[in-house]
Amino acid sequence: MPQNIRFNLFFFLNPNFTFAQNFRIGLMPSYAIPTGDFGTINKNGYGFGVTSKYTIPKKIDENTSEQSRWTITTSLQYLAFGRAGENLGEYAKTLGISEGTIVILDLYNAASPESDQIKVPNVDFYPINMGVEFSILKNKKIRPYVSWDFGVYVRRSDNIDIKIGKLIAKYYEIQGTGIPGNVQPLQAALATSTLSLNSNSVDYGAAPGAGCAYQFSKRFSADLSLKAHTIWVPDKKAGAIVLGLQLGAFYGF
Repeated sequence: MPQNIRFNLFFFLNPNFTFAQNFRIGLMPSYAIPTGDFGTINKNGYGFGVTSKYTIPKKIDENTSEQSRWTITTSLQYLAFGRAGENLGEYAKTLGISEGTIVILDLYNAASPESDQIKVPNVDFYPINMGVEFSILKNKKIRPYVSWDFGVYVRRSDNIDIKIGKLIAKYYEIQGTGIPGNVQPLQAALATSTLSLNSNSVDYGAAPGAGCAYQFSKRFSADLSLKAHTIWVPDKKAGAIVLGLQLGAFYGF
């Protein structure tokens, strides 16, 4: 039998191999701190994640194995951020809206009662990552580690629905004039039209981090980690960083 086949069968068929110590899955509540432009329009967020970890076994001899320092991870998280304020201009900048449109939207809100103002929506965030961990100490109970994740970052928000006809009317009201005759047909034609804006996007990024795992028993462990989710936004040629703190419990299979 080829050597690599014997090597693989060893880990799955050997009765001395305790898979429960190597594969774990856990639920991790999260606290997230947005920074940069993303932090300007969003409060700190809360959420949870599901994470799996597989510690690569290290073969000692034909009958013995131990955990190595390397762990492969996968994770799916959900984070919900609250609004940091009603600064529509700052929010519009993150959507790539023109400066002229931002001015009109800000004037619209300034001249409108609160019930008619355009509100900045809340944002939900879904990091979907794979990564690796390296244990600093070779200890079966306490395992401080450094990590590096990479993957997809899905951002979703409710739509901002703007009645175009109403926006045109409000613009000329702000100017102190009536709607010009040549604009009235356009305003009437767009009276029921709606412009929908949102910050939905799918971006890529990486998350360097550090943490510590503590093994309570053969099957149960706790994990505390801090990661800097760095998201690349191609349209802006810039990045956003969300600091994530997670504390959770894991069960080994």
